[in-house]
Amino acid sequence: MSKDAWRLRRFDVPRAIELAREALRYSKNGRYELGEGFALRTLGVAHFFQEQYRNALPELEKAKIIFLKHQYYKGISSCYRNIGNIYTQTSNYDKAQANYERAIDYARKLDDELSIAYSTVNLGLIEHLRGNYKGAISILTGSLETVRKFDDKNALTEIYFNLGNNYLQDGNLAQAEDFLNQSLHLSEELEYVKGVSQAYTILGTVYYRKGNVDQALKYMHEGIASALELNEKRIASDTYKTLAEVYKSIGNYQKAFECYEQYDEMRKRLQIHDHKSLVDSMHGELEIEKYAREVVESKNKQIEDAYELIKQKNKDITDSIRYARHIQQSLLPSDNFISESLSQHMIFYQPREIVSGDFYWFNQKNGLAYFATVDCTGHGVPGAFISIVSCNCLYQAFRESDFTEAGKMLDRVHELFNMMIRQTYEESAVKDGMDISLCIVDPKKGTINFAGANHDLHIVRDGEMMEIRGDKNAIGIFIGDEIRNFTSNHVQMLPNDCVYMFTDGYADQFGGKSGEKKYFRKRLKKFLTSIAHEEMEYQQQSLKRDFNTWKADNEQIDDVLVIGVKF
Repeated sequence: MSKDAWRLRRFDVPRAIELAREALRYSKNGRYELGEGFALRTLGVAHFFQEQYRNALPELEKAKIIFLKHQYYKGISSCYRNIGNIYTQTSNYDKAQANYERAIDYARKLDDELSIAYSTVNLGLIEHLRGNYKGAISILTGSLETVRKFDDKNALTEIYFNLGNNYLQDGNLAQAEDFLNQSLHLSEELEYVKGVSQAYTILGTVYYRKGNVDQALKYMHEGIASALELNEKRIASDTYKTLAEVYKSIGNYQKAFECYEQYDEMRKRLQIHDHKSLVDSMHGELEIEKYAREVVESKNKQIEDAYELIKQKNKDITDSIRYARHIQQSLLPSDNFISESLSQHMIFYQPREIVSGDFYWFNQKNGLAYFATVDCTGHGVPGAFISIVSCNCLYQAFRESDFTEAGKMLDRVHELFNMMIRQTYEESAVKDGMDISLCIVDPKKGTINFAGANHDLHIVRDGEMMEIRGDKNAIGIFIGDEIRNFTSNHVQMLPNDCVYMFTDGYADQFGGKSGEKKYFRKRLKKFLTSIAHEEMEYQQQSLKRDFNTWKADNEQIDDVLVIGVKF
């Protein structure tokens, strides 16, 4: 049963999962621990193919622990390699490389040339993703003869494709065409449709670079058709982008525009999908830690080894969270992007922990600029999880309609948030949500349309601060017996007006001489009023200096975010 499940893991994933679960149940009932390991490994790999990383990671880790106990080196190597594949897909290349190298170490204990070659090929992929194409070619070429010797056609297909892709990136079009054609013919022989699709698309790029536009268009359209049939949106997205370049080069600007629109739409959907994959992998890391604690509690005789396991997993979790910070920061708009509409702005952003529950959001269309400060429930990892959901809700609402009233946009964000976390009025005691200030700015008219969920807008004009109140209810949390709509406030701005929005972390910080006093909103508003006439860069540095001086040696209690815009 386990053998059948393993054989089907690529070609019929649902059936493989069904058989593996059945094998796991039989193995547990029969107290066949090694059988549990085989079943868990199959489940982990199958869930990897379904991109369900929160299941795949703990399943592969549990299988690895069982194989380690029984010194089953082939299984240990396989688990390390597949864990590396998960980290590759979530762009954590350092951890992926470390797992592939461990896979090779265990394969060498058995002189298992084919397993060594599999993991070495994956190291070549890591070098490709890092942009080291010559290094990738060297690694892949070194594994090619081994795979040919064992006549492993599935592995050969991937090596040929990766060699062709790397030669293309390195500018060797003849070698690229040769290897990609070998990959294409072998994929067709094996009826490996994904292999056919990816070979067609990259061959199309080769022909475009060689100046054969007709052949390039033919192969790219073939590749896209296959990719869409398989729901391989990443392949289709990349190919649409190249197709747009091809059509532009021959002066067919209508087709170029249509292809670029397809690429842009798919790219945005893939970004949302990648954020979900990141959250899933982080959940998987937390499940690993939970499992390690259970091992300690149930097996006292292995407590020393389990302690080392927990120590390592805690390090792994911290590493993952640090990488999550990189992902979260990539969601924040760049300073250049904001400056396209709001040339005079400043942002003081100081998370309490590695990742943050506070974030700022910006976008623009139809001559309007949309920007927001957001404070999600909690801070650290829980706050970061909610911030990813919140960012997706803002982005989806922005894409759905051309909002000119901030209140109506917040109404839609509120609906989307509760749909995503499945929170209803009866469940709202959980209080997962966010406080937000949202402004829709018309730079030409000098107007702001503002709405707030437990946040206010502050305007400094001629040395005096005005306050535009937001609504006293949060996104995702119901107050009272009815769901209230958010209020839109229209404000005509004047030259040199300075607008501020902030979360509560700055005002709530303890500090001062005793270290036991809060900064408070009144002090913050007074300080902002005093610096509003200064250049925005100076304001940002002043806020940073003032906050850290006040905090001194005290622990930062919350994430801090202040945004200012001058008209």
